[in-house]
Amino acid sequence: MSKKEDKMKMEYRSSLYEDYASSFKNSGDVFDYRSADKWGPYFKYIVRKWLPEDKNASIIDLGCGEGRIIYLLKGMGYSNTTGVDISDSQVKLARQIESNIHKINILDHLRNTSDIYNLILAFDVVDRKSTRLNSSHTDISRMPSSA
Repeated sequence: MSKKEDKMKMEYRSSLYEDYASSFKNSGDVFDYRSADKWGPYFKYIVRKWLPEDKNASIIDLGCGEGRIIYLLKGMGYSNTTGVDISDSQVKLARQIESNIHKINILDHLRNTSDIYNLILAFDVVDRKSTRLNSSHTDISRMPSSA
């Protein structure tokens, strides 16, 4: 991919995710607790084997969106959660339920943090059509889509 094509792709993604919550998820300005609670049993089933026993374990949700997963984790008693997303509108929603939300590109966050996480969640963050994973990132056993 040429530098020009790469720049166009980044500009497209930036404009797409800027208002993602309102444009594509029909989210308002208030976190939807009812929808998150409704989705909870599915989430718990998907991650049942991954969740640490220690409720103080450090958990990060990459591409946290409106914070639904973090909300559910907090409801399960997990107290050390972090979220990362690039969408302004999604981050505003997520910060209603968790203050430790970073508005930054996922890769930039991972490059710049010294934090150590016991569990890294990344639902719906891999663009399966255009992202090339290097050999050190081929251990993706499941990439579930969120509801």
